[in-house]
Amino acid sequence: MRGGRRHQHIHRSLPPARAGARRVREPWPGSLPRHPPDRAGARGGGPVRHPLVQQLIKARYAQDLNQAQLAERMGRWPSTVGAWEAGSRIPNMASLDEWAAALGLRITLTPTPPTRETS
Repeated sequence: MRGGRRHQHIHRSLPPARAGARRVREPWPGSLPRHPPDRAGARGGGPVRHPLVQQLIKARYAQDLNQAQLAERMGRWPSTVGAWEAGSRIPNMASLDEWAAALGLRITLTPTPPTRETS
């Protein structure tokens, strides 16, 4: 350590999720594609998105929301929503429910017999 100084970390809190909340700014305005891709990392052969995540992304686009606006509704960081949409992080069921609710949707599960793909 030079001169006895230590690096201090800056702590930020999650953005508020309710009405009157401060606006979360997108780090790169206009960086979202015009249409949601069906596959994360399509150019680089990255992870394939789950069909449920694809539906939630399409619902976000249909409502003309960007990731920062959705994240603000959920009280999450835009980078978290971006990672879920890219397939680099997998949301748990509670997060999926929260994501759907922020879009005015709900998730229903229907048990079905296994198919050849899932057995």
